Amino acid sequence: FETARGYGSSELQFGPVIKKYSRESFILQSKVVPNKDAAIFRKTLQTTFEKLNLQGDDEYIDLFGFHGINYPEQIDWILKPGGCMDVIDEFKAMGKIKHVGFSTHGMEPTITAAIETGRFDYVNLHYQFIGSYTASGTGPKGGNISAIEAARKHDMGVFIISATDKGGKLYRPPVKFAQMCRPLTPISFNDMWLWAQYDAAGDPLIHTLVVGAARSSDLDEHIQAARRFSLTGGVRKMVQEIADKLLAEVDKVMGKGFLDNWFKDLPHAWENDEGLPIAHLVWLNWIVRVWGFYEYAKDRYSNLSGSGKEWKNDVSVDENRAKIFNFVPGLQFRPEREAEIRASLSANPRGDELFALIKDLHEMFDGEGAAVTGKNIPDVPGIQEAWKCM
Repeated sequence: FETARGYGSSELQFGPVIKKYSRESFILQSKVVPNKDAAIFRKTLQTTFEKLNLQGDDEYIDLFGFHGINYPEQIDWILKPGGCMDVIDEFKAMGKIKHVGFSTHGMEPTITAAIETGRFDYVNLHYQFIGSYTASGTGPKGGNISAIEAARKHDMGVFIISATDKGGKLYRPPVKFAQMCRPLTPISFNDMWLWAQYDAAGDPLIHTLVVGAARSSDLDEHIQAARRFSLTGGVRKMVQEIADKLLAEVDKVMGKGFLDNWFKDLPHAWENDEGLPIAHLVWLNWIVRVWGFYEYAKDRYSNLSGSGKEWKNDVSVDENRAKIFNFVPGLQFRPEREAEIRASLSANPRGDELFALIKDLHEMFDGEGAAVTGKNIPDVPGIQEAWKCM
C-alpha cells in the first residue's frame, strides 16, 4: 500500500482496507509533505496515523517518505535542529516508523544533495528509458542516473515512480517506439531495462518499480516481464539490443554526439528568470522527434499551463517560483514574453538554439486539436503515422 498526505491525500480509502489484513502481511508506505514549521508537520503526520487506523502499539508505517523534496530549502526544513526529521526520529524511537526516505520531482542536483546528507534509507524518483521526467536535462549526466549512483553509494533503496505513465504513457505508446521495442512490448522493455541497471560491482541500482493499476489486469504485463527477466538468460541481451537500436535512432535523427551533449548548459525552471524549464522542454522536443512521443509530450507540456496562469509579472521571480513551483515546476513558452525570454538566454552560449527549440515545442502543441489533426507536427516523411498511439 502507498498513501500520501498533503498533495492529493489518499489515506481515507486505505484505513478500512488495512484492517482486513495482518500487519505483517504487507508493506505500507506513507508520505507527508515537509513543512518549515515542524509543529504543522507533526500534526499532519499524526493525522496520517489516525486516518490509517494505526493506533495500536504494534501498528506502524514500514516506509515513511517526505513527500516531495523538490527544492533545496526543503532539505533544511527537514534536517535543521528542531525540524521535521526530529519529529520522525521520535516516531522511530516509538517503533511507529521503520525506515525513512523521500520522494521527489526535483532537479538532479537537489536530489543528490538530499541523498548525500546520509539521513535517508531510500528515495522515490523518476528514471525511465526515455528520461527522468522533471529532472531530464539536469545534473552532470542529463538526468537522475547520478542521483541513483549516489543512492547506491549510500546503500539506499531506489524506488522508481510511475515507470509506465511518466515513462512515456507506455500503455498507449507511439507506433514508432512500439515497433522498435519488438519482440518486447514497450512496458516489458522499460521494466526489464530498469531491472538491468547494475553498478560496477554487479549489484542492482534499482529495487522497486511502482505500477499504477486501475484494474488487476494492468499488472499482468509487469508480472510477465518480471518472470521472463528472472528466468531467461538471454533476455538481458535482448533488452540491450533493443536499447542500442533505440539509441541509434537518436544518432540518426539528432546527429552523432547529441546524447552526450544535449543537456549541457541547460537552465531548469529554478534557474531561468522567465520560469522556463528549458532542460525539460528540450527533452520533450527531442523525444517527440526521435521516438514519436507526441501525445506524451503534449500532456506534459499542458501540465505547465497552470503555473502560467498564476505567475505574476509584477512580483519577483523568486517570489513567483516559491509560490507556484513544486511538483511540476516551470511555465510554458509565452509568446508575449519573447523579448524577455531571449534576454534571459543571452548569456548562454547556446541561447539562440535553445530559444528556437522551446518556441518550436510550443508551436507544436499550441492550439486546440493539435494532437488530433497533427497540424503542427513537423513535416518529416512518414512521421504522422509513426507518432500515432497504439
